[in-house]
Amino acid sequence: MHENAPSQCVTKRVKEGDVIEIADIKLEILETKGHTNDSISLIWADKLFTGDALF
Repeated sequence: MHENAPSQCVTKRVKEGDVIEIADIKLEILETKGHTNDSISLIWADKLFTGDALF
């Protein structure tokens, strides 16, 4: 969850440029602030995973 997220039940907080590694998968964090300051997208290889911030 983004470091600006108000939730208190968070396992890991992330920010722009952080990388999450799961086995051989690396997900790069991209801040995509939209209607909230804690929106993020995930970059994996040449793919972008996003919520509603880019719609």
